[in-house]
Amino acid sequence: MAGETTGAVRWILRLEGICVLAAAIFFYPASDFGWGWFALFFLAPDLSLPGYAFGSGLVAIFRADAVTAFYFGRRYVLAS
Repeated sequence: MAGETTGAVRWILRLEGICVLAAAIFFYPASDFGWGWFALFFLAPDLSLPGYAFGSGLVAIFRADAVTAFYFGRRYVLAS
């Protein structure tokens, strides 16, 4: 398949994802939000799937927003 990530890069990306998930699970209780919110944040990229019915541009904007909120929003929550 063209554009498929293989080899060591694939394993590094999987390791990165596992580390981010482990850190989120470890630090989330300090945020004083319920675990229902955690599930919502975890599933947010999957919730964008129905947006493809309206065009992929709309989904791209939502996903970019979700990634930004996931990585940078957590820093704000942990810093406060």
